[in-house]
Amino acid sequence: MIINFFKLDRMKKTANTEFAVRICVELEFALELSAVNNNVFDNIIENTVDFVFSKFETDTVITKAVTLEAEKMLSTLSEAAKSYKVICIGHAHIDMNWQWRFDETVSITLATFKTMLNLMDEYPDFTFGQSQASVYKIVEKYNPQMLEEIKKRVKEGRWEIPACQWVEPDNNMPSGESHCRHLLYTKSYLSKLFDLPLSYFNICFMPDTFGHHLNTAEILADGDVKYLYHCRGIDNQTFYRYKAPSGKTVLAYCEPRWYNDVVDVHNYFYVPSFCKKWGINTVLAVFGTGDHGGGATRRDLQRFKQMNSWPIMPTFVYGTYKQYFEYIENNLKDIPVVDKEANFIFNGCYSSQSRLKEANRIGEQALDEAEKYSAFASILGVHNYNTKAFSSAWERVLFNQFHDILPGSGVIDTREYGRGIFQESLAYASTEQTLALSAIADNTDTSDLMPDDDISFSDAEGAGNGFGYGEFNFSVPNKAAGNKRVFTVFNPSFHERETVLQLTVWDWQIDLARLIIKDENGNKLESELIDHTPQFYWGHTYFRLLVNVKVPKGMGYITITAEENRDDKSDYTTPSSIGGPRTFSVAEFSLENEFIRAEFEPGTMLMTSLFDKKHNKEMLNEKSAVFRLIHEEPNTMSSWVVGPYMKVENAGQNIKMLEYHKGSLEQRISYN
Repeated sequence: MIINFFKLDRMKKTANTEFAVRICVELEFALELSAVNNNVFDNIIENTVDFVFSKFETDTVITKAVTLEAEKMLSTLSEAAKSYKVICIGHAHIDMNWQWRFDETVSITLATFKTMLNLMDEYPDFTFGQSQASVYKIVEKYNPQMLEEIKKRVKEGRWEIPACQWVEPDNNMPSGESHCRHLLYTKSYLSKLFDLPLSYFNICFMPDTFGHHLNTAEILADGDVKYLYHCRGIDNQTFYRYKAPSGKTVLAYCEPRWYNDVVDVHNYFYVPSFCKKWGINTVLAVFGTGDHGGGATRRDLQRFKQMNSWPIMPTFVYGTYKQYFEYIENNLKDIPVVDKEANFIFNGCYSSQSRLKEANRIGEQALDEAEKYSAFASILGVHNYNTKAFSSAWERVLFNQFHDILPGSGVIDTREYGRGIFQESLAYASTEQTLALSAIADNTDTSDLMPDDDISFSDAEGAGNGFGYGEFNFSVPNKAAGNKRVFTVFNPSFHERETVLQLTVWDWQIDLARLIIKDENGNKLESELIDHTPQFYWGHTYFRLLVNVKVPKGMGYITITAEENRDDKSDYTTPSSIGGPRTFSVAEFSLENEFIRAEFEPGTMLMTSLFDKKHNKEMLNEKSAVFRLIHEEPNTMSSWVVGPYMKVENAGQNIKMLEYHKGSLEQRISYN
């Protein structure tokens, strides 16, 4: 049929009227149909091509009459063509704050949804699906009237919510706890908002996510999610069982086309061969403008209506993701199994915009710890667990895990909004942790440890407000005063913990040299000062010290005291401390414990030695621990992809020493 291809190709290129496009498209589909049926229709197709081409050469146009006559010649193919079904569902990929501010995200969400609702009024069969709890939160907050319209369409089954996550997140950097929180908060929020059972939300929709970790199926299956729709991370595999190490699976569909697919009459020639490969007769068509919202258009819907009327084309029907997944589950035999990571897509996303990555990890850790203490205080009956506060905090952390926010492929406005709501989540976490720990401590009987000092004129009460927040710590308003301070130390982990703890003592009036740290039984604990003189902070003074403690597991706690050692009669004004240094020594920077000794070069802080004390072996053969500044070649996707290296510089130049501490409990070097 070489001559037919030539004729058909010529008609496609030069005949562009409505009916010329129609018959050319039908002939191309017919060729694909014949190919999967051992070329049984080739003669019919060849005769039809010859007929149409002869008319085209004579009239220089393909008329309606010629098209209808050609379709009659192809009529024996119509039943086979219509046996294929295309389930169509509109979609609008809405990126959270990708290259714009949050107010623009709100605008495009509301505008997109209004368009979809208008089209549903006009086209009674049209169906639309939208993931992400965050977009429904936007509607609820900024246009509650629209929410009622969406609820109506959801009840009709025409607006599908394929959502089990707060946003379509990055799937590699969030913690396992975050993945679980996506399921928890999304399902509970949307179930209540739309009056739907939790089991409704059993589809994970992540079309643009940049890869999938090995335990994706584990977490989804444990969250009662059965299906995964995605586009990235795997090649040459459309349907498969995604299997976790535990053996749990979800049915996965890797979109063979793309989630922002346009409706074009030339887009469906693949249907016969695709269906033959998998032994099915139905495909899924996800269509609509995306990234900046948009969704389906009237043109899209008209084209489906138009193609459905053509006799040599598949049957186009509107449906849902769930409908297609259930069809595959019931009709596809021998579904292949994939038991490996679907990674990686963009290597630059693990280093771009590090401040957003910092915010994510600190936010996750802060909430984890605060919730443990709050739950413990609630169990003890001394504090009410604030479900609303933690939900609000987690929603902000989860929002920032969107696949263009956390990976760093956004703009300045993306980062600024992300860091802003990160601060809000920390405010919730620190407040709840402070309230919980204060409640527990207030209900811990330490009366036998409290001093009898007269504190009438003490200015220590309330000192230290906000202290340490710059380093993402939290603070409890100081209640202690006098010459003896009582501290309660908690351990939220599942294991007994021996650690070096940093304490801050406010407005201490006693000679620091006479400080002693004791446990609740009066035993002396090993300690050392960080600050040997009082430091100043907003009208108060403080000093920091280190103390070695051992705290029981499982929210266990100990009580320790900082007080004056009245039994020590030593004279701390020794001759060596009077007048200044009496000898000169060269600065030496080293860190050492019972296992290793590390030495650093002054001026550059390059590591010159790393000695294994256990095996009496030097581990380095050249200077190491070099910080390098890498200049990449500019490229159009610099946020996503690490470009070729243009220049590599040693960043260890002109360093400034910030701190060098070498004590018995802790050693550290800090510089920039």
